[in-house]
Amino acid sequence: MTSTTPPRVKLNLRVDESVKRRFEDALLEEYPSKRPYAGVMLEKELKATTGDGRLSDLLDVAESLADTFGEVDREKKFSQSDRGETEIVAYRVDKRTKTAVENMAARSDGVSHAGEIVERVMWNYAHDRGVIDRVIDRLERVKATAEIERDDDRTAVERRTDKLVAALTDDDDGCYFTIDDFDDAAESETTLNVSRHTRRKYLPRVLEATDITWVNNREFGKQGVNYDPPDPRDVSKKPKWLRDDADLRTALKIVALRKAAGRRGTFTVSELLADIHGRPQQRAKEQLEQIAECDGFSVREKDGTEALGVISKDALNDDKNDHAARVVRGDHWNESATPPQPSPWPQTAGCRSRTPGRPTSTLGVTRPNPPDRIRTHPLSGSSTC
Repeated sequence: MTSTTPPRVKLNLRVDESVKRRFEDALLEEYPSKRPYAGVMLEKELKATTGDGRLSDLLDVAESLADTFGEVDREKKFSQSDRGETEIVAYRVDKRTKTAVENMAARSDGVSHAGEIVERVMWNYAHDRGVIDRVIDRLERVKATAEIERDDDRTAVERRTDKLVAALTDDDDGCYFTIDDFDDAAESETTLNVSRHTRRKYLPRVLEATDITWVNNREFGKQGVNYDPPDPRDVSKKPKWLRDDADLRTALKIVALRKAAGRRGTFTVSELLADIHGRPQQRAKEQLEQIAECDGFSVREKDGTEALGVISKDALNDDKNDHAARVVRGDHWNESATPPQPSPWPQTAGCRSRTPGRPTSTLGVTRPNPPDRIRTHPLSGSSTC
């Protein structure tokens, strides 16, 4: 069998002997011997320097984050004039790493030979300026800057939240808005961009400040005024910006049970998410193992990808699935209920939605009432059995 391990070669590049000695002294503070650790550690540092590997990616992210916060690099400067007697570095490294160092030296202004790059890397390591040290330093400075600005930022968040609340509700008794209304308010009344981040950060704050709750994935109403939430609530209709992992697991169970329709079934994550407006897939896949701990559910494979298997009879009789089971049983109860109740949105003035840039409208008069809008649930306060 042919080995796929890349060949290792001697570096054979000259560096200042005092820098090499300091590098080795620093190495021996962490490792029991120079061999093989000197070559391994130097190779990691050189790879990061030449832009190869995950350490390099990590350093790039840390530097980008530090730059965003206006943090400049404070690392000690390497002085070529300090150079004295030289010594050959004969540690073994990946052949590709040596080639990358030589190519970097050939492309760099002010570098006369590849040994200078190796010498700078060794000098940085000896002065606690290795790649990991630099990443930690940048992140610590970013953290310090963020903590200083945190109070001011909190004040800014509160101001934006107040503006959103004012734009989405009447002064007296605002009780209804849609996600489109929220986006319009964010764009016109604040400096926020319409994005998932804006919805996740500010929508919960607006709901808490107004005592308004979600009705479905796009509408929000005031509990006890124009909307009486069913018990339990169907979290498959909960806006994805408000769902936590527990909500997501319950929503996936509900959708799987509905699709199985009392029988067995296997459904891919994509098929399940399509019914709950969910993204991204990876977050949902991470929940499958926990769902599979409940009776009636299992992790399976379908069309070459992870899927959720369900046996309806077992799932509906496991207490761990009580929330999902009660919602799905409520679906069948509701199908036989006649007639459907009227729209919960009142026909009275004084409960209005003010949308920036649009005329205000009295609910139930000018707003449409599509068939899929949630009505007061007939199961509220009733047994499902």
